Amino acid sequence: MAGRFDDAYGVMKAMEMADFVADNGTFSQLVFGLCKDGTLDEACRVLDWMKELGCTPNLKTWNILIDGHCKARGIDQVLSYFEFLVESGGYADRDVLDAFVKTLCSQNRIEDAHNFLRKMINKGLKVWAGTLEELLQKLMNAKGLQDALKLLDLMVKRGFPAIVDPLYNIFAQCGTVDGALDFLNKLTRNVPKYEAVKLYSKMLNGFCDVGKKAQAQILFSRSFPYV
Repeated sequence: MAGRFDDAYGVMKAMEMADFVADNGTFSQLVFGLCKDGTLDEACRVLDWMKELGCTPNLKTWNILIDGHCKARGIDQVLSYFEFLVESGGYADRDVLDAFVKTLCSQNRIEDAHNFLRKMINKGLKVWAGTLEELLQKLMNAKGLQDALKLLDLMVKRGFPAIVDPLYNIFAQCGTVDGALDFLNKLTRNVPKYEAVKLYSKMLNGFCDVGKKAQAQILFSRSFPYV
């Protein structure tokens, strides 16, 4: 906290030599001090040191790093660093991904959050359902229906549970019957019939709720016979 980083490193090195390896809490204090001092590159390098010692950064450590970079307007730097760490086989944590997505969304960087999460999912990382649902909602609020559908399609391909409830009202209000049908066909491709019926019913009700009963009738007539 006093900015005496050489002394702090000296204490931690002495601990390490005496087989008292620092834990996440101690490393987090170091990262916090470096971020406060504006030494962001050095703060990132602390994570490399942690990795060498077999101490995986926890959510608190990452949140300090993300917050420090945000205040210094350097979020792109820490994003690139995280991607580098993922490439090298470390730190694939759902909570950290959630923190990154929420940070980007809070800065109104919805498209960046979308691209980042797609990239991480394609690399095989697991994501909390709540993270996906929040991003889907943000995309739709930003009139990014097509991006929302692409993300949903990726989720289905990767075996995530289909988070579709926020989409029904959007389709009913500004979507087309053809678009709704294409969406439902993709969504129900690999689900049991009883689940497909539920999904179709929600979409039909969505159209009816906004007074588009004629479109609902067309959608119903073009649905699968078991629906």
